[in-house]
Amino acid sequence: AVSSPCMIGIGIDSAELDIDVAIAQGAKQAGPLLRVDEVEYDALKSTTIKRVTEESPQEMRAAPLTCLDMWKAIGLLTPEEAKSSEDYLLVGVAIEPTKPEDDMFVTRKVLGMDNDLGAMAINGIVRPGQLVAFQIRDKQSALDELSKLLIKASLESKLKRSNKFVPVGALLFTDEERGSFLYGKDQSDAELAAFYHDFAVDENGTIPLSAVVLSSQVGPLPAP
Repeated sequence: AVSSPCMIGIGIDSAELDIDVAIAQGAKQAGPLLRVDEVEYDALKSTTIKRVTEESPQEMRAAPLTCLDMWKAIGLLTPEEAKSSEDYLLVGVAIEPTKPEDDMFVTRKVLGMDNDLGAMAINGIVRPGQLVAFQIRDKQSALDELSKLLIKASLESKLKRSNKFVPVGALLFTDEERGSFLYGKDQSDAELAAFYHDFAVDENGTIPLSAVVLSSQVGPLPAP
């Protein structure tokens, strides 16, 4: 067990090994992009976002939660999105700070909200000028995204067999807010079930799997 902050690296040096990566964020964007204007940092490496500017023709400048409330009031969010934002709200930080590609976000937890000021705190460092977006997560869309990625990976794996590449194992990294927290206690192993259903079993048998539960997400780091 690791009780202090650390970094774990895996090095593989072999021309005979090929590694494929699939990242399922399990969250979708809700509302327009927001450019960060004003922030405050604390000793716990979290960021309080105080003011943002909406990346839209209106260019509304306000506190982030004020923007979210406005979108709900004018119907910019669907009723389902509005409900999900109350149950499971996240913030995506764009990988590319100026012109993000579709779905290229690192998902951050919302650590706290100031409903009076409309500010919110998220884990990690976000700087003025970076683009962020509210994200919502629900169990069905998360499972659907994971299933599509696993099926795609399975098809690619079968194509590689013609070049003598055979799957020998898999690593599954998942964050602590998935599992039973997202899928419910009756589906706490939903991601493992999806792996074995959509990818792991083929004509050669079951592919070995090792899994790690993290307190953060795996993905590209946003540009500084």
